[in-house]
Amino acid sequence: MEEKPAKGTKDTAFSNERADYLRRFRLWVVVAMALLFLTVAYSMMYDSLIGRITPTIAAREGTLEKFVPLKAVIIRDERTVTASYSGTFNIVAPEGARVARGEVVARIGGLSEAAPEEKAKEDSGLLTALLELEGAEAREYEARSFLAAKQSELKLYEAKEDQKGAARVKAQLDEAGDVLAAAVLEREAAATAYEEKLALSKSVLSSGKAQADPGGVKMRSERPAVISYSWDGLEDTLSPANPSLLDLPSTIAAKASKGARSQGDEIEAGDVAFREIGSISTDFLLYAVGVDPELLKAGAVQKVRFTRLSSEKVTAKVRRSKVDGSGAVVAHMSIDRYVSSMTNMRAVDVELLLESHSGLIIPARAITTGEGGSYVHVLRKDKFVLIEVDVLGIVNGEAAVSSDQLRQGDKVKYDG
Repeated sequence: MEEKPAKGTKDTAFSNERADYLRRFRLWVVVAMALLFLTVAYSMMYDSLIGRITPTIAAREGTLEKFVPLKAVIIRDERTVTASYSGTFNIVAPEGARVARGEVVARIGGLSEAAPEEKAKEDSGLLTALLELEGAEAREYEARSFLAAKQSELKLYEAKEDQKGAARVKAQLDEAGDVLAAAVLEREAAATAYEEKLALSKSVLSSGKAQADPGGVKMRSERPAVISYSWDGLEDTLSPANPSLLDLPSTIAAKASKGARSQGDEIEAGDVAFREIGSISTDFLLYAVGVDPELLKAGAVQKVRFTRLSSEKVTAKVRRSKVDGSGAVVAHMSIDRYVSSMTNMRAVDVELLLESHSGLIIPARAITTGEGGSYVHVLRKDKFVLIEVDVLGIVNGEAAVSSDQLRQGDKVKYDG
């Protein structure tokens, strides 16, 4: 006889199943409400946190520059002057002095014209004034070059009828004009100070005890020149007049010797007495490997800086150049003023400016590309908006950009 399940057992199973369903339902309700709460809380907090939880950086105005380090050798229009007689060497014109043609540079024999201590004090003041004048002239030249560049840039914007770009450059032009005016005043003041020092130096030589003829054989300059009492034996080789100049290797400077003449030396006829430097410009041979030869064609004007002297850029013009079989370029370049601090230099390190981009500076990784353009995300009223930019150039991970919608100080999103 078949047994039937008890009625109480079926009711109990149904009750357990219903209770389990209600527990799961309540759990899902709790999870859904928690997700809803988190979504609302995040949306409320997002606007206040967007600029904090997302890396941003302020766009700034500036210039990106890319230099390449190169080797160079200084060349000069110079000659050594030898003594015609033997005797004690007495210095008249101090080291680094600019002399006119026929001016007395030194004497052989006779009496010295000034005590070494007095001459050192006199030389120091004159040379310092000369260096300050040369520095002021360099700053004025660079200010004029920058102003001319901005004037050319303004013409481009006006030709494109870009009013905002033109307005920005006009503001920079006003600032460049102020910088130039200040540089002119500085140069005039430095020139006045140098002339005063020079006049004082000459008056000392012609006053008091110096009026008595000290005797001896006078050695005079044969041309307007800067005087130096040291030489290296490469004066003829490293001369702008050398037709084989561009064939010289960069190692030529290693062949330099060290010659010098001091007050009181006993000198023989035929010995080198001093060096006359007739250069009115600073010339050098630049040895460029891996540089586009077009940058160093004759007539090209480039920016360079001498790393041992200053971080200041100077303008140099290519006089002539030559490309060897390996593609390396040897260029004779010239700065249109004589830098006296390089009087005794030969081998120097030079940095050639390859690229220069002025605009708003931001990290290059902040730029996204798409739809034929470049874009950045800019924070506007607690939200990021997409703005199109023109990428002017990228140097060392930074980009110079321009845009009518991007301003200095705007916060740009980037992957920090």
